[in-house]
Amino acid sequence: MIYVNFKLDTDANGIAVITWDAPGRSMNVIDLNVIEELSDIVETVAGDRAIRGAVITSGKEAFCAGADLTMLETSIHTFAEMARARGEEAAATALFRLNGSSTGKEPRIGTILSENGTSNSVSSCITKSA
Repeated sequence: MIYVNFKLDTDANGIAVITWDAPGRSMNVIDLNVIEELSDIVETVAGDRAIRGAVITSGKEAFCAGADLTMLETSIHTFAEMARARGEEAAATALFRLNGSSTGKEPRIGTILSENGTSNSVSSCITKSA
């Protein structure tokens, strides 16, 4: 996969450095493309036995501004429609799977989140997924 929002480099010691730097934005924001790319990076890093650890950092002054508000609004409407059709529990499960919020695997490597600058409480979400 070609990444637009992230750069993935691995050094000779097996440490992956994942740099989040959304093009054309003053700050990084979480949207569906970021979720998809980060999910792929997690799978790539977790599946590579040569990688012993990972560092996630930002190429911008601030780490993350939070979620893209348009994506959140769409998610709210999608959840409401699913909840009416299938019930709240089924809607929540489907929405989490749709948004790639969990790989369902136990972590194999250590992950360090290097938060430079401002962050909007995304740290635990990112390190949990990794």
